[in-house]
Amino acid sequence: MLPLEIVALLLTAALIGAVIVAMHEKEEADDALSGYLLVAALLFAIGLAGALTRRNAILVLIGIELMLNAANLNLIAFCATDRIPKR
Repeated sequence: MLPLEIVALLLTAALIGAVIVAMHEKEEADDALSGYLLVAALLFAIGLAGALTRRNAILVLIGIELMLNAANLNLIAFCATDRIPKR
């Protein structure tokens, strides 16, 4: 595996753990939100660095995928902490 993929897998595992913890602790929503946003920022930074520094098209696409995963994580974080109104 590539080091970029290993980091992405570790951050995904951290994301899943953060989601589980946030589901159980609704009263600490601000702390959970900041944790989500921190993981998303790290994931986006790793994806951006991978997309800009690699010459191989596959690795550039992996970097772009990491950036899109970070954007999805932000959406999930705001929905889980009830910051977005539900219908």
